[in-house]
Amino acid sequence: MSGKYDILWSPVDPTEFITYGSDINLYRVESNIEKSHLEPHAKVRQISENTYAVHVACNSDVNLIKCVAWYPKTDFKNLLAVGQPNGHVVLTSIGNSLSNDITGKEFALKHVRQCNYVAWNPIESHLIAEGLEKHKNDPCIAIWDINHNAVPSDYGSSERSRYSYSDPGVITKPSQEIGYAETSSSFAWFTSSPKTFITGMNNRQLRLYDLRDTTRPHQITQHKSVFGVCIDPKFADRIASFGDVCRKFIFLLRIF
Repeated sequence: MSGKYDILWSPVDPTEFITYGSDINLYRVESNIEKSHLEPHAKVRQISENTYAVHVACNSDVNLIKCVAWYPKTDFKNLLAVGQPNGHVVLTSIGNSLSNDITGKEFALKHVRQCNYVAWNPIESHLIAEGLEKHKNDPCIAIWDINHNAVPSDYGSSERSRYSYSDPGVITKPSQEIGYAETSSSFAWFTSSPKTFITGMNNRQLRLYDLRDTTRPHQITQHKSVFGVCIDPKFADRIASFGDVCRKFIFLLRIF
């Protein structure tokens, strides 16, 4: 492994994590391993006095990886959503085999622009949020449903045009679109209310939205710390975010 890599822990297995950069690598953390029990040529890295990271699998099928989100439930344990610099989101897997009608799916809006994040809904896990850079009057947040299928290539052009602007195998009709002519740089779903999320917008706002009514944000906080946002898992009204100078801020938001 060389070059710059980011690390992401599994949401369902505390012993597994991936690194991703030019490719995606899956590791399993083990304690006091017997190297004689490992596969020949197994890659092992010592990460503490008694623990080791054992390389399990590599996925080099997806090019130009910008960000990765790990499926949050055990039914598709190692399903990954990969955001690309061209704004596409690709579903892939690592370390296990999944149904072909899930892996390989690709989602993209009409115009090419950078994908800033991808985020699985932790409860309604068929939904993926994607955040994008600004482009004219296009939305900057797309909510994709992985159960939707692309229109087959043998459909008439008028039927395909409702769903796809380019490749017929790419799904281009999101479940919902939010933030027209804006930029979204960060995102987090609320586990206590899976229809709601908070997002960093336009480098100056944190906004709270509800999927049941996306015509307007339900709450707005003016702040420049919008480049990363997360929700306290034990107290959903407490939000942490950071800005471009890496200073952390805490916001108390009443959402219910």
